[in-house]
Amino acid sequence: MTWTLLPSMAFGTPFSVQPDGKLIYITPDRKLLCPHGNCSSTISCWMASERRANLAGSTPPPRGGLRGRGLVACDCQTTVGLHASTDHLQLPHAPESLFEFLVDEKVEMLSLKGRSACRLPHMSGPTFLTACGKLQCQHGRVRQTLRKKSKCGCVLPALPKRTRLYNPKQRRRVNYLMAGPPAVHQTTRVT
Repeated sequence: MTWTLLPSMAFGTPFSVQPDGKLIYITPDRKLLCPHGNCSSTISCWMASERRANLAGSTPPPRGGLRGRGLVACDCQTTVGLHASTDHLQLPHAPESLFEFLVDEKVEMLSLKGRSACRLPHMSGPTFLTACGKLQCQHGRVRQTLRKKSKCGCVLPALPKRTRLYNPKQRRRVNYLMAGPPAVHQTTRVT
């Protein structure tokens, strides 16, 4: 079993195959996800809001939210297969970081402002993750810079809202997951 980066930016390894041929993935924390990287509660919520909109005669909201954060191409209409027991499985070790995973997968790499950066798959437009855990465009600009003064014309897409990789309340965890554990620096005492 090997890990795959799903469109929701979650790591998953194949768990089972549905009768219609769709793969079900399991995450390092033993959650079951559809091939697009969504859990059963998310799919159920989308289906319920689509059903309410259809009954009201209005257009269903886009999957992923109205704010456009994390719009996904998930077209799943059932949660069958996402409720199985996962306690009996021995999972492979999860990748140390998203950056290390991308390096191992041999994705496109650039040097942005002197730092190595890997292209993130499943993102619209060229979005790169640097070795220190920052998202940048192909010209080395971060989202805040692009909002203020967009010289290059690039737009960095937002990560899905539920992505554990991008949570402002857990800034330390974000950098650890994206760039790996912080380097341990040896200090010597001068006497």
